[in-house]
Amino acid sequence: MANAPTGVTALEQCFEQCEDSAMALPRLSTLALVVALAVGCERSEPKPKSPPPEPPPAPLASAMPAVDAGPADAAGDAPPPELAFDPAALDVLAADARATDSAALVVIHDGKVVRDEWYSRRKDPIQTMSITKSVLSLTVGCLVDEKKLAVDDPVGRFYPEWHKGEHQGITVRHLLTHSSGIDEGKGTGVIYRSKSFVGLTLSSPQVNPPGTHFEYSNRGANLLAGVIAKAAGEPTEKVVARCLLRPLGIESYWWSKDKTGQVHGLAGLHLLPRDLAKIGELVLGEGEVDGQRVVSADWIRRSTAELAAVQPKNRRLGMMWWLLPEWSKRTLDEELFEEWRAGGVGEAFIEKVRPLSGKSYDSTVALVAALRERFGDPTLKEWNDTLYEQKLPDVHWSFGPIVGVYSEGTLGQFVVVVPRYRLVAVRMRRMPKDAKDKAVVEKNFPDFPARVLDLMRPVR
Repeated sequence: MANAPTGVTALEQCFEQCEDSAMALPRLSTLALVVALAVGCERSEPKPKSPPPEPPPAPLASAMPAVDAGPADAAGDAPPPELAFDPAALDVLAADARATDSAALVVIHDGKVVRDEWYSRRKDPIQTMSITKSVLSLTVGCLVDEKKLAVDDPVGRFYPEWHKGEHQGITVRHLLTHSSGIDEGKGTGVIYRSKSFVGLTLSSPQVNPPGTHFEYSNRGANLLAGVIAKAAGEPTEKVVARCLLRPLGIESYWWSKDKTGQVHGLAGLHLLPRDLAKIGELVLGEGEVDGQRVVSADWIRRSTAELAAVQPKNRRLGMMWWLLPEWSKRTLDEELFEEWRAGGVGEAFIEKVRPLSGKSYDSTVALVAALRERFGDPTLKEWNDTLYEQKLPDVHWSFGPIVGVYSEGTLGQFVVVVPRYRLVAVRMRRMPKDAKDKAVVEKNFPDFPARVLDLMRPVR
């Protein structure tokens, strides 16, 4: 394992702390992040001299009613059209990656590396942000295979303080699917100032019965990292190295840790882009790489292809992996406006948005552009203050068939896996110099997973 570099900037620390702001993604995924990125924070490498201010509350769960595509949420029986990899589309993707301040792009098709480019001068491991959670999910799979852990084990098996009382019904599955029901608190500032990330989670009150509500849970991910250590009888980072990193030949990496020495679960694993792609290849190979079985195929299918029992409204969730639909649409309509009125939104606000009524947007970037034009404000402050702060829905969603899986972290860190097309793609970004960049939505490349699907074009 590589040593943690010294001299990490305050801005780098800030973006790790802002992990929940982007990954909670209750609606547009990055609208509120524009305002939140400059908030101070704390990380264990290096330790700041004084506690930073707590960031504003981040949206943690969507209240939006989803307009599902019904049977289309699962891949249909009809054979897909004959498709071929399009090198020209790859060139466009690479150009857009450079234009959005990406640090690196890796694309692997049919087992061949077709693009492996660095765009930043630094070529050391990059903070994967919430992709760390997906790595923990794979590690849980390893322990399940070793019969050291079961997804329906109560967390109280590993932490006696949860053996009784309001937390006794919480299982490992609930941690994996953001449905534990614990209070997530107001942002990650409290987490990063705490001595023990696990201890903070254990002391968090219960606000919903386990398994009944989706709420993006950084605290739950931190506890999952602790569960892994308890189940294996060794530190989390050693379990991850033994189960995943060493078998995949990954040597250059490092972890962020809390003051007790426990690695972070919400974020904190730093990897090279090509090594992150190896994790994608592991998923593509259903747990096998170069003839070596690393994780069981059963676990890969359960965690990356099966819908969790409780779903957010704006995505499709497995076990700490997001399922990738062939398409998704974001729509504003009169029914939505009625929900706003019921929530106390004034007519002046609704009239600003009304020209967009009935329109559907295939991408977050397209929707953000339309909203910016209506509000005349790149930060969309009025939009966020009116809807996000009141926890009101802002669009209706619909989804197409599931064709792949991806993991995403703050700044637009992505690993995308599309088994149907034998595709793995990674996009990573380093900390920008200016956290108040007005183009932050675009520079997070929120539509990267959909753009990866565009690499395949119908055969003429």
